Amino acid sequence: MIPWKLQFSGIRDYNPTDLDVSGELDHILITGTNGSGKSTISFCWGAVLGSSKVDLEGLRSKNVPADQVWHATIHLIFLNEGVHRIDAPRYVRFSLQLEQKPNDLLKKRYQISEGDEFDRWETQTIFTSGDSVYNFRAYSQRILSKYAIDPDTFYLIWYQQEVNQFATMHPGERFRTFSEMTGIDHLQRDWESSRERVRDAEEAVEEAKKNQTNHKHALGDWKTRLDKFLDRQKRRKLGLQKYAMSLKVLEKINVGQADAMRAKLESWKASLQELTEKRDACSRQKKAAQARVSKCSEEYRELEANLTSLEKRLEAKRTEQKANDQRHSELASQMKEIQQSIQMIPLTELEVQQELQGKFAEQKRLAQESEQLHHDLGKLEEFIGELRSQIIRLEYQMDENRRQEQESLNWLRQYQGSHHVQVEIERLEHDRRQWNEELHQWQKFCVQLREEQATLQSNRFVSPRQEKSIRFFRERGVDVYPLRELIELDENSSLTQEAKFDAIKYTLFVQGKGFRPPTDLYHVELPEIVPGTWLIQLPEYHLKVREGLDDRRHAAAAKALWWVNSFLKDVDGPHLEDNILIDSKGRRGVQEEMGYILSERALTIRLQKLTNELQSLEQKCTVHQDRLEKLDEVDSTLRGVLPKIKDAEAFLSQTAERDHQRRTLAEKRSDFDTHDQRLKKMRERQGEVKLFLSHLQRDLDVLSKYQAVYQEFAQESEKIAELQRLVAEVLAGQAQLKVWQDCREELSDQLAQCERAMDTAKKEVRHLEREEADRLREEMDLQKRHKKGSEEHLQAIEAMFRFRKEFQALEEEPIKPIFAELEQEGWSLDHLETWNEAEASRVRVESKIEWEHAYRQQVDESAPYNYEKVKAEYDRGKDEVQRSILILSEVKDRMDDMEERLRATIRLRLHKIHERFSRYMEMFGFEGQVEWDMYSGRNGEMRYDLYIKARKKGHRGKAEDVGVKGRGGKVGKGVSGGEESLSSLLFALALLQTIEASPGFLVLDEFDSALDEHRKERVLLLYEQELKRKLIILTPKSHGESYLAHFKKAYAVYHDPSIPQSNVIKINRTRNQEA
Repeated sequence: MIPWKLQFSGIRDYNPTDLDVSGELDHILITGTNGSGKSTISFCWGAVLGSSKVDLEGLRSKNVPADQVWHATIHLIFLNEGVHRIDAPRYVRFSLQLEQKPNDLLKKRYQISEGDEFDRWETQTIFTSGDSVYNFRAYSQRILSKYAIDPDTFYLIWYQQEVNQFATMHPGERFRTFSEMTGIDHLQRDWESSRERVRDAEEAVEEAKKNQTNHKHALGDWKTRLDKFLDRQKRRKLGLQKYAMSLKVLEKINVGQADAMRAKLESWKASLQELTEKRDACSRQKKAAQARVSKCSEEYRELEANLTSLEKRLEAKRTEQKANDQRHSELASQMKEIQQSIQMIPLTELEVQQELQGKFAEQKRLAQESEQLHHDLGKLEEFIGELRSQIIRLEYQMDENRRQEQESLNWLRQYQGSHHVQVEIERLEHDRRQWNEELHQWQKFCVQLREEQATLQSNRFVSPRQEKSIRFFRERGVDVYPLRELIELDENSSLTQEAKFDAIKYTLFVQGKGFRPPTDLYHVELPEIVPGTWLIQLPEYHLKVREGLDDRRHAAAAKALWWVNSFLKDVDGPHLEDNILIDSKGRRGVQEEMGYILSERALTIRLQKLTNELQSLEQKCTVHQDRLEKLDEVDSTLRGVLPKIKDAEAFLSQTAERDHQRRTLAEKRSDFDTHDQRLKKMRERQGEVKLFLSHLQRDLDVLSKYQAVYQEFAQESEKIAELQRLVAEVLAGQAQLKVWQDCREELSDQLAQCERAMDTAKKEVRHLEREEADRLREEMDLQKRHKKGSEEHLQAIEAMFRFRKEFQALEEEPIKPIFAELEQEGWSLDHLETWNEAEASRVRVESKIEWEHAYRQQVDESAPYNYEKVKAEYDRGKDEVQRSILILSEVKDRMDDMEERLRATIRLRLHKIHERFSRYMEMFGFEGQVEWDMYSGRNGEMRYDLYIKARKKGHRGKAEDVGVKGRGGKVGKGVSGGEESLSSLLFALALLQTIEASPGFLVLDEFDSALDEHRKERVLLLYEQELKRKLIILTPKSHGESYLAHFKKAYAVYHDPSIPQSNVIKINRTRNQEA
C-alpha cells in the first residue's frame, strides 16, 4: 500500500491541514524551523496508526482554554497499489477522532474505511474501548494482520531523535530493541522460561535427594541397630561355646600337671643329697692349693725387686755411653772434613782475600748498568705498545672498511639502489591493494554461497512470506504446512518438471477455517478440502506424497495432492497452464523467486554444483591469500633492506677518509719497525750484562767458601784434645756394662721359674673354685625347682577345682537355656580342643570377656522389623530421585536446544546486519563492526548487549562503541556527533533490511540533523537504493539543489507565534529543478 493523503484538524496550533503524500516511490520533504511544528506531523501519523509511542494528550494545543471541549480528527489514506498491494479495495483510510471535555478523560475512536473510489467508502469499521469485538486491541491486530502495518514493531516512523537512538542507547537497551524488531524476543522468553523450568526441576531433584538422604540416614541408623542385635546374638553363642570349652580343657590340663609334678618332686629330693656330699670334698682340696700359691708369691716379689734395681743401673750407664759415642763421632767427622777441604783449595788465604775485593767492585759497576738498561727498556716497550695498539685499531678499521665496502657493493649489485627499491615497494603496495580488493570480493561471494549451502543442507526451504505466515499461525496454536512438506517430485522427474507448479508451490495448508491470511500467498483451509478420491501419487506429473510422514501429516498431504490435481484436471475452474495460474478473474505468475523446492534430485544437483563452486572459489581465495602473504613477505624484506642500501650508498661516497686511514697505517708501521730494532739491541745488551753478573756471582760464591774453610780450621785445636779424652771413657764404660748384663740374665731365669710354679698353683685353685661353685649352683637350682614344683602342684590342684566350679556356674539359670539352644544346634563337650595351657587360658579370658559383654549388652529388640520397614521407604525414595533426575535431564536438553537455537538465530541475524553495516561504513571511510554478548547478571538473570563499533580507516587501536560518549556524559572520548549519527543511521538501515516486514514507506524526523551537506545526501541516496521505499523526511535544515532533487514534493511548516498558528505551505518547484 502507498501513503496517499494525511488530513488532520484540531491538532495543536495547526489549521485544518491536507497533505498530499501520493506516489509509490516519490519521496516527500517537510521542512521548517525548529519549533514550527514539523514533528507534530509525524506524531499524527503514528497516532492514527495506533503507535504506543505517541502521547495523544500531547496533540492538544496549549492555547485551548481549559473550559473548552477539545476536538481533533486525523485521517491517513492509503492507495492499495504497487509492490506492497494487499487483498483489499483500492483505497483504505485510517481515522482517529479525539474528544476531551473539561476535567474529563480523553476519549478516542478509531475507524477503518475501504472503497474503490476516493471519498466513497463502501465499508467502515469503528473501534472503541467499550466494544467487546471491535476494541483498540482488535484495531491494532487488524492493522497488523490485514494491512501489514505496525508502526512500533516495524519502525515505520522514526520520531525526532529516534534515528540517533542506537548510538546513545545502552548496549542492553540496544539489544532489546533489536530483538523486538527481529522477533528474537520470543525465543528469549521461551529460553528464559526453560531456564525457570530447569531451576524448578533442580529444586525438585535437591528436595528428593534431601529426602533420600534422610531416608539413608534413618536406614543406616536401623541397620546399625540390626547389626548390633545380630552381632550380640552371635557373640553370646560363640563366647559361651569358647568359654565352656576352655574351662573343660584347663580342668583336664591341670589334673595332668598335678600328677606329673608329684613324681618330679620325689626324684629331686634324692639328687639334692648327693650334690651336698660332692661339694664338701671339693672345698677341702681348694684350701691346700691356696697355701702353695701364697708361698710362691713371696719368693716372686723378692726376685722382682732385685731385677728392677739392676735394670735402672744398666739404663743409666747405657745413656752415658751413648752420649760419649755420639760426641766422639761428631768431632772425628768434623776434623776429617776440614782437612779434606783445605787440601782442595787452589789459592792461599791471602790470594783469596785479594780476589774477593776485585770481584765485588766489578759486580757493583755491572749492577748500575743493568738498572739503567731496565729503565730505558720500560719506556721503549711502553711506547712500542701504544704504537702497536694504534696499528691494530687502524688495521681493524681497514678490514672493517673492506668488509663493509664489499657488503655495500653486494647490496647495490643485488638491489641496484635505494631509488629502485622505493619504486618496487610502491609497485608492491599498489598490487597488494588491488589483490586485497579482489580477495574481499571473492570472500563475500563465498559467504553468500555458504549461506545458500547451509539452507540446502538443512533441507528447510521457506520463503520470507511463508516464514511470516507460519509464525503467525503457530503463535495462535494453529497447524500450518507448506506444500513442500507434504508432497514431492519423484526420482524420475526432470529438472524442468517443477516449473509447472511455480504459481502454487509456495502454498500454505492451514488446519483451520475463517482465518485472515497474514500475507498474499495462497492459504488453503484443510478442513474445507474433501477429496473425491484418495490420492498418494500422480504418476503422469511425477508427484507423490512425501515418505516418512506421521498419520496427521499424511492425511494433510493426501488432501494437498488432491488439491494440486484439481488445478491440473479442472480446465473450467482455476487451473495451471504454461506455469501460470488462470482463473475467471485473471492470471497469476510465479509466487516467489525461481528455485527448486519440490525435487530432491534438483536440490542434490544444485547442492553438488554449489559445493564444487564453493571449493573452487575457496581454493582461489587460498591461492590469492598465499600470493598476498608472499607479496607481504617481499614488501617486508624490501622495507627492511632499504635503510641498509641507503647506508651502503653513503659509505661508498666516503673514499677520501679511507685513503687517509691507509696512509696513517703505513707511517705507523714504519715507526714501529725502527723502534722495534732498537728494542732488540737493548735487550741483547741487557742479556750480556745479566750473563756477566751471573758469572761474577758464581766466582764470589766460590771465593767466600774458601775464606770460610780457612776461618773454621783456625778454631779446631781445642776439639782435638777433647776427642782423645772421650776415647778413654768409652772403653771403660763398655767393660762395666758387660758385667751388669750377666747378672741381669741370671736373675731373670730365677724369676721365670718362680712365676711358673705360682701359675700352676693358681690354676689348681681356680679349677677347684669353679667345681665348688658348680656344685653349689646345682644344689640351689635343685632346691628352687623343688620349691617351685611344690607350689605348682598346689596351684594345679587349686586351678582344677576353680575351673570346675566356674563351669558348674554356667550350667545354672539363666544361662542354661542358651546351653540348650547350642546343644540343639549340634554343639557338645564330648570332644575337647587340643589347646595347650597358654592357648586355653587366652581363649578363656577372651571368651569370658566377650561372653559377659554380649550377655549384658542392651540392644533394640525390634531392630529387625523396623529395619525392613525403613528399607522399603529408602527404595521408594531412590526411585523418586531417579525420576527427578530423568525429568531434569529432559528439561536441560530442551533448554540447551532452545539456547542453541537462540544463539544461532542471533548470530545469523547479526551476521547479516554486520555485513551490511560494515559495507555501508566502508563507503564513508570507516570500519564498522556489530558484536553482541550474552552473560549472567549478579542475580543469575541473563543479560544481552549489542555493540555498534566504528573506527576511521587507517587508525590504529581497537574500534570503540559509538555510544561511549553518549552514555558517559563526558567529552574527549568516542566518535564525533556527526560520526555518531552516521553510525546510527547506517545501523538502522542494515537493521531495517533484516526484519521480516517490508512496508512501502518510511517516515524519518530530523534524521540528517547531525550530518554535513556531503554526507546527508549520500546517506539519503543509500537509503533510496537499499530500501526501495517511499521516504518522508522532516528536517529543519536548508538544502542544496542536488539534495532537493531526490524529492517529488516538498512542504514548508510555518509557525506565527503572534496568533499563534501553524501552517503547511507546499513548495512549488521550477522546471529546471524538476529537470
